[in-house]
Amino acid sequence: MCSLFGMIDYGKAISETQKIKLIKTLSICCEERGTDATGIAFVTENGIQIKKKAVPARKFRFKLPRNTSVVMGHTRLTTQGNACYNYNNHPFLGYCENSTFALVHNGMIYNDKVLRQKYGIAKTDIETDSYIAVQLIEKQRAFTVKTIKDMAETVEGSFCFTLLDEKNNLYIVKGDNPITIFHFKEIGLYLYASTEKLLKNTIQKINFKQEYTKIDISTEEIVCFDKQGNRTKSNFDYAFPYYFHYGNYENLSKNKMYEPFEKEYCRTYLEELIDFAENVGVSEEEVLLLFEYGFDEFEIEQLLENPIQLQCCITEILEKQYYIER
Repeated sequence: MCSLFGMIDYGKAISETQKIKLIKTLSICCEERGTDATGIAFVTENGIQIKKKAVPARKFRFKLPRNTSVVMGHTRLTTQGNACYNYNNHPFLGYCENSTFALVHNGMIYNDKVLRQKYGIAKTDIETDSYIAVQLIEKQRAFTVKTIKDMAETVEGSFCFTLLDEKNNLYIVKGDNPITIFHFKEIGLYLYASTEKLLKNTIQKINFKQEYTKIDISTEEIVCFDKQGNRTKSNFDYAFPYYFHYGNYENLSKNKMYEPFEKEYCRTYLEELIDFAENVGVSEEEVLLLFEYGFDEFEIEQLLENPIQLQCCITEILEKQYYIER
C-alpha cells in the first residue's frame, strides 16, 4: 500500500515558498501509507525531471524550480523490488516518439511476468511490478489517452496510476485503489492524494483556509488535467482483481489481449492491508474478522485510518459473536 500525491497550480496564486511547504507537508502526511521511498516528478524547460530516494518523506529534500506548476509524487511501501536500489522506486520515466512521461502506481500488478513473455518485452534491472505499465505504453511508441487506456485494460491487479507528460498534462487512471482530488477554484489549484483524510490533514497542518470542492472520479475513468486547469474524462474496461472473484481465474478481463495466466501465488490487496495493519498495532486476526463479516478491502483500509471507529466495529462484531454462541 503506497500513496499518490500531487498538485496542479494552474492559477499561479501561491508563492514558491507556499508551494514547497504544501507539497512537503502533503508528502509527510502520506507517510502513513509508505515510508520506504519518496519520489516526485515535475517539468522544466529541459523536460521531465524525476527526484527520488529510499527515505521517508520527512527526510526527503523538496526543491522545486521556480514556476513549477505541476508536481506528481509517491510514497512507497515496498511489495516487490528492493527500495534500496533507487531504480525500483517511483516515479518511473518512459520514452515515446511524441513525448517522455513519468508514471507512479499505487497497488499491485500480478501479471507483469506474463505480459513480458507474451509481448516480448525485455526484462530490465527494475524489479518493481509497476514498471510493466511504462513498458506497455512504450511498446506502442506513442503517449496518448488511447495508449494509457490500452495499458490500463491489459494489466491485472489493483491500481491507481498517475502519469505526467512533458507538456504538464497530468493523467489519473483509477482502478479499484482510492484517490481523492480537491479543487481550490478561487486560487486555481488542484490537490490530490490517495485518501481524503490525507488531504484534510495537510490543509489543517498548514492552516490552508481556501474553500474547495471535491472532484469525483470513478473506477474505470481516466481524467486528464492540463496546465490551464481544464479536465477531460475518458473510460476504460477494468479487469477486477482475482481475489474479488474468490479464486475464479476464468473470464477476469473484458479485453482479449492475453490468455488466462498460470495460477501462481501473488500478494493480494488484503495481504497488503494485513502488513500495514501490523505497523499500526492491529492484528491479522482483527483484519480477517472484519473481512469475514462483510467489510471489503477499501472499507478496511478506511477503518485502519480511523482507530476509534475500527475498534468500535470489532467490539460490535465480537459482541454479536458472543450472543450467537450463547
